Amino acid sequence: MATPSAQDFYTTQVGTRPDGHPVFLVNVPEPPFGYRGYMIEKKGVYLLASQPGVIGFLAVSHVGSGTVRVLDAIPTKDGRYLARPKEIFKQNPQTMCLWALEAGFENGLTVEAVGGSPATPVFLSVSWNQTKEGAYGAA
Repeated sequence: MATPSAQDFYTTQVGTRPDGHPVFLVNVPEPPFGYRGYMIEKKGVYLLASQPGVIGFLAVSHVGSGTVRVLDAIPTKDGRYLARPKEIFKQNPQTMCLWALEAGFENGLTVEAVGGSPATPVFLSVSWNQTKEGAYGAA
């Protein structure tokens, strides 16, 4: 299989947290217009962006499936953080709603969907934009 490029859409498991939740690296190519988007359907830690940007919305479409946290941070392969992550959003337990966050992140965008019963699935839709210059343009 060929190595994916920055123009390819892919989700790759890169490690596992000590509690058993997988850690995923996600690549969503920049669309011609609008936000990038990703649907999370499995519990785990998802690194969606590794540079500054803005999270648009988070849609939670399933009740009671543990905790969801949106972080300004980049996890290691074992799901830990080298610096204390900045928490943008946290919900425990999850409730159905569309959250229009419109919040900037400087380091990267990570979504944790963990906990709850292993039998209860998670369904989250996330949208974001990222920029090489930073969330508010060049300084």
